[in-house]
Amino acid sequence: MENKKLPEMNKKNVLRTIYAIVAALVLGVGMCMCLVWEQIIWGTLVGLLGIIMLIALIPMIKGIK
Repeated sequence: MENKKLPEMNKKNVLRTIYAIVAALVLGVGMCMCLVWEQIIWGTLVGLLGIIMLIALIPMIKGIK
């Protein structure tokens, strides 16, 4: 990490960061629905949506080559 410059704070990076935070919160809500609120079916569906959102973040950052 030495001699590496910081990433630029442009609109694209800010939107990616906000998307990642929302995706992590969706996954967390799904886990809470399963474990705390005992709504297994809906919690599983919301959790899967969060996982899919986080997986979709990889091509957003790395790009498709």
